[in-house]
Formats: sequence, structure tokens, C-alpha cells
Amino acid sequence: MSGWGLADGLLLDENVRRCAFAPSSDQLKTLVTYFNSLVSEGLMDPESFIQTDDSAIQKFVSGKSFVISTNWQNIVTYRTSREQSLGKGNLAISKITVPGGPAGDLIGGSRLENGIMLNASVAKKDNFVALIQFIDWLFYSDAGQEFSALTLPSPAATSPTAAPPTCCSPP
Repeated sequence: MSGWGLADGLLLDENVRRCAFAPSSDQLKTLVTYFNSLVSEGLMDPESFIQTDDSAIQKFVSGKSFVISTNWQNIVTYRTSREQSLGKGNLAISKITVPGGPAGDLIGGSRLENGIMLNASVAKKDNFVALIQFIDWLFYSDAGQEFSALTLPSPAATSPTAAPPTCCSPP
């Protein structure tokens, strides 16, 4: 719903600098009408709105659906499952941007994912190109995604008396 300007349930009217309740807007009516047309034309499974994640994943890996919204970490798993179901070489899985709506290619909300910031001084380093190549590999290759999903066992996993790691402490 991001490209429709409805990501957080509020709409800001720039002219009067006042927020409105998005579900009562013309934008939501347009969005619902658009999704209705996709369902009516057989382009979208009506269960998309109510199905569980497990059901959506099963439809995707079995070839009953061809699009799934997911985090990048799941692509390798879905590709492997789909190859087992449909046969290796009988499919291709690619990442695409979130489809835009009338408000453009906007992604709203506060969740940041897959972002990286480098200090400007990094561009002056001798290993700058190698660093960019590593980042490209890590974020966009199957091997890099699989590598980044691997974890080392934490002390909490092997010792019943060790304190579990928190979001701010290393494992």
C-alpha cells in the first residue's frame, strides 16, 4: 500500500498541514477498486488477503503462484524449495521493487532493511572497489545471502547458565 500513500494509516494534506484517516480516503477506495480488478481478472488470488504465510509459501514453491512478498533472506530457501518441486532449471526467481501506485514508487513506514551507509572517507581508501564488490556480493548474490544467514552458536545455546544475548550485546 506504500505506493498508494497509505503505509501508516494516515494521510497528510500538504495544503492545510493536517492529517486524515487513510481508510476513509479516496485513495483507499482507488486501492480497493484496483485490487478488486486484479481478482476479477484472475491476476490475483483472492486468498492473498486472508491466507497464512505458510499457505502463501506453499503456493509459491509449488508453482501455483508466481509472486510472493518476502524479505531477501528467504529467497535462497524459496528457490531451493521451488527447484525441488518444479525441477532445477525450470524457473527463475528475481527480486523486484515494490510496485508503485498513483503516489509513485514510495515505501512508507519505519522499517529499514537492506540499507548500508558508508562514510565519504571510504571512497578515498585503496580497497574501496573491493569493498563495494564485497557489499554487492553479500547483498545480491545467492552465495552472499546464504553466507549472511549463517550464525555462530551463542553461549546461551550451549550453556544453561549463560545469559541470553540481547539486541545490544554480541552473542
